[in-house]
Amino acid sequence: MPKLDNNEYSEADIDALFVRTLTDDPEDDGRWEAINSLRRAGGRLIFDRALAWCNSGDSRKQLSGVDIVAQIGKTVEHPVTDYADESYPIVETLLLGNPSDEMKSSCIAALSHLENSAAIPLICSFRGDSDPEIRLSVAHALGGFSLMNDHQAIDALLELMRDEDERVRDWATFGLGVLGDADSPTIREALLERLSDNYPDAREEAMVALAKRKDLRALRILTELLQAEPILDCAEEAACYLLDLEKADNHKTAAELLVELHSRYGESKDGQVLITAAVPDNPAGRPSDPA
Repeated sequence: MPKLDNNEYSEADIDALFVRTLTDDPEDDGRWEAINSLRRAGGRLIFDRALAWCNSGDSRKQLSGVDIVAQIGKTVEHPVTDYADESYPIVETLLLGNPSDEMKSSCIAALSHLENSAAIPLICSFRGDSDPEIRLSVAHALGGFSLMNDHQAIDALLELMRDEDERVRDWATFGLGVLGDADSPTIREALLERLSDNYPDAREEAMVALAKRKDLRALRILTELLQAEPILDCAEEAACYLLDLEKADNHKTAAELLVELHSRYGESKDGQVLITAAVPDNPAGRPSDPA
């Protein structure tokens, strides 16, 4: 249940924190410190004030109000946003009201954190926005819905995986491929395409995503990355997927993982070397049968 009372701050403290959020720069560190403090404190008093700001007509107050309600009361111990059902229609209305780019990004992020799947079509409608920051917000947000395997979200993320902005491609690949578990030949081919992305982060997310699906075409880039010490986090994650290991419990070095990969996947049944080359025309990620 959401907290009804706030015992961490006095009313004067809360007033001061709200005022600190009213900066000209939406990315100001002090502003976000105040927003995060209000989110953590939570409670009905803070929520009602933030919701009133959302409805105020003052653009700066509206932006801060949305940023606060997006994750109010959400902590590691309580990983759900409080009052989400009350916040959703307000945020939705603001997003539909031809807002500024900053408000668009905040509303899209908030809809993801409110975890209401009804927002997916609305979020997807911004995937073609001319501003790459908005498209990045869409990729972030849809990643939060990835485990729902919603076809609209999947189609939008597939489109964003080919975006001209490298950050958008990276986050779309991460959201669909790593956070999500949807699988199809179309998704596999999209991930394979990102293996040759000129942006390293996108390549690495695609590798992990293919490994998660036991697709052996991840081996080429994975074995290259395992040549380096210390082991890269993405390489360890991909190797653990292919070797059915829990990453949190893994204590093997990159060299040891490489040996195990070679032992399990070194050659296919027809003698084709898999550890140093990708498997061609094999979206299922299984060694080929003898001809």
